[in-house]
Amino acid sequence: MPSQSFTAIAQFFRAYPHSITVDVFSRILTPTLNSAKSVNPLVRANSVELFKVIVEKNSTDVILELAVNDLLRLPQASKTAGPDHRVTLYAMLSSIAPSPSLSISIAQTTLPLLAKETYDAAVSLLALAIPPHIIFLLRANESLRSETMDLIAREMNNAKPSIRRAFCSVAGTTLWECGDMKSDASLVFANAVLSSLESNLKNVSASPLNSTSGPLAGYIALAILLGPLSRSGKFSEQIGPSTYHLNSL
Repeated sequence: MPSQSFTAIAQFFRAYPHSITVDVFSRILTPTLNSAKSVNPLVRANSVELFKVIVEKNSTDVILELAVNDLLRLPQASKTAGPDHRVTLYAMLSSIAPSPSLSISIAQTTLPLLAKETYDAAVSLLALAIPPHIIFLLRANESLRSETMDLIAREMNNAKPSIRRAFCSVAGTTLWECGDMKSDASLVFANAVLSSLESNLKNVSASPLNSTSGPLAGYIALAILLGPLSRSGKFSEQIGPSTYHLNSL
């Protein structure tokens, strides 16, 4: 589908005063996702814009579930057309608002994709798209599965710098936004990633200028340890030893 067609359709649906039926949504979704793998960057960009418009136009659970399932099918099967294709799909994913019916599925599906992603631009987009869904769940006192939290904690120490930074960012953004730590689920999550925060702070403080992944992971850890975790009053015994090397940063 030509790029101009996407622009015209997006403008039409912005002005269209009615909701979109599932059938109409499906008819538009298929060519939109197909165009996400175009070699033309303008076509890819306009397909993202159209996706955002039609998702926002009628964000029912049925439509959002259809959109997410179709959007993630190829990345899950490792059958995307290449890194630019994945970047486009993950840009579309960022327009999916958190919801009780979708957020747990999105978190469980996308975190493994983030762990195996090799393209930095795709890593960055996924690391931005995932936290809103985890934050939504924790604020609603809905815990992540233990294997999901284990994955986050493990990948926060990944040997590949971009993946380590991405998972530290996911954990850090989540805990920072859950700053009051009022829900039991947020405390469980904090406990699950605490040792990884501590190890990143220790590694960076030992050699802040020569850390293989840069100082970001250490600064994230420090902000979370001295911010939300300290204010919660639940981690005082762990935070003292963890911040021993503060002056090194």
